Amino acid sequence: MKISFKTLQNMPAIIGRLTKWRGMVLAALLGAVASFAMPPYSCLAMLFFAGILFLWLLLAAKNKKQATMLGFCFGFGFFALGLAWVNNAILLFAPHLSFLTPLVVIGFGIWGGSFIAVAALIAFCFRNNKWAFILSFAAAFMLMEWVRSWLWTGFPWNLTALAWDKSDYVMQSLALFGAYGLGLMTWILIGVLAIIPFIKKKADVIAVLVFFSVVVGGLYGYGFARLLNADKKFDDVITVRLVQPNVKSQLTWDKKRAEKDFADLIALTKDGIDENGVTHVIWGETAVPFPLYDGSPAVEKIIKELPFYLTIISGTVRKDDKGVYNSAVVINSQGKIVGTYDKSHLVPFGEYVPLRGILPLEKFTAGMGDFTAGSGPSLIEIPYAGNISMLICYEVIFPAAVKKEGTRPDWLLNLTYDGWYGASAGPYQHFAAARMRAIEEGLPLVRVASTGISGVIDPYGEVVESLPLDTRGVLDIRLPIAIENGTLYGDFGNAIPLGLALAVLLVSLLLCNVKRMRKY
Repeated sequence: MKISFKTLQNMPAIIGRLTKWRGMVLAALLGAVASFAMPPYSCLAMLFFAGILFLWLLLAAKNKKQATMLGFCFGFGFFALGLAWVNNAILLFAPHLSFLTPLVVIGFGIWGGSFIAVAALIAFCFRNNKWAFILSFAAAFMLMEWVRSWLWTGFPWNLTALAWDKSDYVMQSLALFGAYGLGLMTWILIGVLAIIPFIKKKADVIAVLVFFSVVVGGLYGYGFARLLNADKKFDDVITVRLVQPNVKSQLTWDKKRAEKDFADLIALTKDGIDENGVTHVIWGETAVPFPLYDGSPAVEKIIKELPFYLTIISGTVRKDDKGVYNSAVVINSQGKIVGTYDKSHLVPFGEYVPLRGILPLEKFTAGMGDFTAGSGPSLIEIPYAGNISMLICYEVIFPAAVKKEGTRPDWLLNLTYDGWYGASAGPYQHFAAARMRAIEEGLPLVRVASTGISGVIDPYGEVVESLPLDTRGVLDIRLPIAIENGTLYGDFGNAIPLGLALAVLLVSLLLCNVKRMRKY
């Protein structure tokens, strides 16, 4: 069926005539549709489709309250469906609490919807000028993505930029302005398409489409040139072995099973290790179920069973007089602990209970006590392999927060245990977020997950090699070398996207105040 330009012009009006409650239902459905732009589906077209229709709804809002509710409903649908996989942690570990799963979905919807409601309210204030409206919404949306990265401990999961995961070219722009900046550009592009029906002259439509093409072409062109001139190098000496035992018994604690798993981990580690020139072995988050300290039985077993020349990096649980930590340790070839990192960004209700003295709740994970937070990112020296920034679990999802301020490691290391979430979208989204950090910082990233996805990512975001989800095995890979001069985003961090967002908001204000501004 042929759709005429006139028919297209009538579409926003048709959508705008929906009754109040029907419009909110549609907004929630559009948010749910947009969630399929995230990995593993990565259907970018769904984000553009849902985003355009949502902006039409928002433009038709009668007042601030309705605009705010439409934004809330869109966010509710996006986050409720997009984060529903979190319920696997309850179903796998605490099935007796399965009655809570609807509350988790609703809770994520309310939480995420609140941020987009603010963005919608801000954009509504600029509704009298279509260009100002779309620019202000894009800027406000980006600012809300940044806010949710630190508010209430922060959770910047499924940023808009992740929708470009399948486009290696566009993803290179992360080196310039990071995930927040790419999200800003994405919503500007969506907005540009959304205002086409409001344009009366076809010549002006062509001008808008040219603008759209220039921006998209710029993103693709920069990425193409960057990858074309990429100087990809690998260390001549360092070969890391990533060990993925695919053990799910970490969900519960049983001493006999833990001993068996530890023995199995060592057996898998040393299988054929002499043949590939392995120098460093990496195990995942809490991979060793026993304390690792100088002279501990677990360390003695490692020294006895594995070749003497290896350096071991492993996740473990560490205790001292201040608390219990989700940690990673570095064990040198003499069996000495030469580096320790304590996870600083803890998962609410997974690793600690917020307001424990008030809320009558316990963690969903094994053990009744809370973990203690570490001091934050640090530079850890690895024998014969340079300096690393260690990231445990979802610490890798925080843009511009993966290394100690003022330092530049040689590579990033992410240890995680994604077994909580089974064969869901979660592990794929987690891995995709790790790719973004590698591009942003211009650093290679090694990721080891006990159940997958494990892999080595070069500083341009290319996956050198990986082990799929729910697969047992090892990878022996030469370590990629970091980009020598780093990246613009790596040097200046979120100052770049925040500056861009404020500049876009300023342009929106100017557009609304210029007299005789042409209105579409």
